[in-house]
Amino acid sequence: NLAQDATAAPATTNIYGATQGAGTFVLVGGNDNTAAGAGKGFIFSSNLSGGASASTWSKVEIAGPHFLAAVAYDPVSGRFVTAGAGNKIYYAKNPALSSGADGWTAVDKPGGSTVAVRAATAAGGRFVLTGDNGVVFTSADGVAWTVQDFGNAELLVSLAFGNNVFVVTTAGGTDRTVTYDSIAPTLTLQQAAGQSDPTKTSPVSFTLSSTETLDASTITAADFTVTNGGTPTITGSGSSFTITVAPTADGAVTIAPSGSFSINDVAGNAATTAGGAD
Repeated sequence: NLAQDATAAPATTNIYGATQGAGTFVLVGGNDNTAAGAGKGFIFSSNLSGGASASTWSKVEIAGPHFLAAVAYDPVSGRFVTAGAGNKIYYAKNPALSSGADGWTAVDKPGGSTVAVRAATAAGGRFVLTGDNGVVFTSADGVAWTVQDFGNAELLVSLAFGNNVFVVTTAGGTDRTVTYDSIAPTLTLQQAAGQSDPTKTSPVSFTLSSTETLDASTITAADFTVTNGGTPTITGSGSSFTITVAPTADGAVTIAPSGSFSINDVAGNAATTAGGAD
């Protein structure tokens, strides 16, 4: 229906991105006119309440950027986010409205950036936008943004989320995949499988397991508080580590995250607590 409605979608409009959330469909694009003052980005939204053939679409024209390339919806914040050319990122909670508190709001790309955005997604309570020159924008709410520059001239043209990491692909070059991980691992600290309880054998064993590969250099004895035991010894690699403790007296030997507990995954995201039970 959008394609058939010349009023909603001018013939010169190209559609580059689409998403759905909270019962609303959002499409974004632009007229790709780079002449001064002629560029326009477009945002179309509809709840398709009339079905595929009878529904109407609202249109928002954004002067300046000659295209909006990508759009994403985050159910945690309840916001849609879109961006493309120019120096702005746009967000809305109810894109069916083109004005007022629920309309689209523009915020500056961080650091004064004018890098074009090519792809967008949202997962784990975080928006991620990727674009030209190896640049990535991230936000927890779609309003406040940070920028990370991978320091290359690659176009980061697509991305996906899975297993707690964002994977970005590029348009050229020899290394065409960048894994972007901004989520801290989830850790579990508990009695080791096969550990007899009670036992007369020293030391006793516990395990630290993770949802991601950990940076072993960040796991130290200072991360743990031990009751009725000596300094813990840590061995292991990847996502599984064994922690052994020599009891100092008869009775329960317990281990827990210390007040300074901080263990990183290989991307540098710190986990500051660990779950688990005996």
